[in-house]
Amino acid sequence: MDTKDEIAIVGIGCNFPGGEGIDNFWRVLVEGRNCVVEIPPERFESKSWYDPDSHKPGKTSTRHAAFTEEFNAFDNRLFGINDVEAERMDPQQKLLLECTYRALEDAGVPRENISGSKTGVFVGMMNQDYRLMNGRTPTEASHYDGTGTAMSIAANRISYTFNLTGPSVAIDTACSSFSYALHFALHAIKQGDCEAALCGGVSCIMEPQVFVALSKAKMLSPEGVSKPFSIKADGYGRGEGCGVILLKSLKKAQEDFSKIWGVINVSAVNQNGRSVTPITRPSQEEQEKLLLSIYPERVDPSVVQYIEAHGTGTPAGDPVEAESLASFLGNALQANYAAANSFLDLFCQFRRNCGLSGQSINWGALNLGLLDGKNQLQKLVESKGISILQVDEIHENLKTSLTLNHPQQAAVKLNFKTMINNYYRQIPAIRSRLHTIMIEHFGSQAELFEQATSKDLAALKSEDYIISLVSQLTSTDPSDIAMNTPLLSLGIDSMLAMTLRNLIYLEQKVDIPLVKILDPHSTVPSLALLLEECSKEPGEPK
Repeated sequence: MDTKDEIAIVGIGCNFPGGEGIDNFWRVLVEGRNCVVEIPPERFESKSWYDPDSHKPGKTSTRHAAFTEEFNAFDNRLFGINDVEAERMDPQQKLLLECTYRALEDAGVPRENISGSKTGVFVGMMNQDYRLMNGRTPTEASHYDGTGTAMSIAANRISYTFNLTGPSVAIDTACSSFSYALHFALHAIKQGDCEAALCGGVSCIMEPQVFVALSKAKMLSPEGVSKPFSIKADGYGRGEGCGVILLKSLKKAQEDFSKIWGVINVSAVNQNGRSVTPITRPSQEEQEKLLLSIYPERVDPSVVQYIEAHGTGTPAGDPVEAESLASFLGNALQANYAAANSFLDLFCQFRRNCGLSGQSINWGALNLGLLDGKNQLQKLVESKGISILQVDEIHENLKTSLTLNHPQQAAVKLNFKTMINNYYRQIPAIRSRLHTIMIEHFGSQAELFEQATSKDLAALKSEDYIISLVSQLTSTDPSDIAMNTPLLSLGIDSMLAMTLRNLIYLEQKVDIPLVKILDPHSTVPSLALLLEECSKEPGEPK
């Protein structure tokens, strides 16, 4: 894969339910908190709008959603905005300014350093609640009402406030708005339209009409909670939030000694056209075409270890997405991307509207490590009624992919009417970062555990060791694994082969060629023999 055009994420600013900032975002994940609450009266009086019968005219079938804290609390003076104008501004514009400030702060970029630069701004947003509820009469209106509600100004205000001269665009493609904004931001940097880019997504819930419309479309969960890939899936839960990331070319980021959250290699977009009906229905055919535009010509599917799916939690969306991914990348990935959505469902579907919460999870997971242990994951999965997941397998799979001394791979895929697929690669420093965090958290116990694990593994015979790994990956009893059965027949497909190779490298420091594991004739004894041969020092007789 050609990586000369890679783009680095060097700063993140966000505000999601549970508190402002990436640290609060992660704390909610680690604690397994569900941020869905009854709609507070300061947003709108939900009781008069609610009826459990979704067929009732003018009624919503849910009165729950997830909300940010200290809504519309805005230090307008910090951004040079007078009080009168601030009163007429859409709260989404305010959140974007605040998260932009935090993203620059996270990147270590002072305002005076970025002022006057050719930095672009790309914003994804679809909610127009403030415009809908702003019922001022013509005699009450002022010019601030125009700038305060215009979608274009959501991006332009960032450019104006921070004095940025690159392209400034607001994009509405429904649930994929942020991802489309990200796609265009990447291309703008690559073709020289801007030297860096701020890319954000935002969604605020302020009025009931959208709830009514979505209820009539049977898209909303009555509980206000998304249950993606679950037999209990009954619609998605609405949530609000905002996030902004700062992007620059990887080469420039390295020259500037920037903190690098992650690296974006390639992105692609497409649309359903008229392949399905109605217009809101996802198309498996077009999703698979989108995947084929990247894999395998531009990216080897076998290196992708993590997928974030759209995960609508609807009977229409989930099966289509699961089938399109499984048919192309293999069923072994189901656990990974379903697990991703089990976390995302804590916050409902901000990513439907702004998308960035998913990106924050991807880069936070790769940068910091996944939870303190599988008990949290077990608690989370059970609380969401997700029935297709094997918790032990997911936790070990993700934990392994987070601690490898190799670049990490992740893919992000969101699709609703319009679709996007972004492919990500994390920097190699992740293992040392995670190791440091583990030592700080667990102290000497972590080192003792590592030493004990190494001794236990060394004591195993090669064949027994391979059997233990195959058993772990395929959930097969070791006694049922026949020595001469091909690994492929035991369920080791391309993705599990990659995981098996990574486990061997992590535990034995032996790099087994992936092609050897994927050989149709490869068995437990042949792989054990290969492990022994690769383990020998150079010059030692084989």
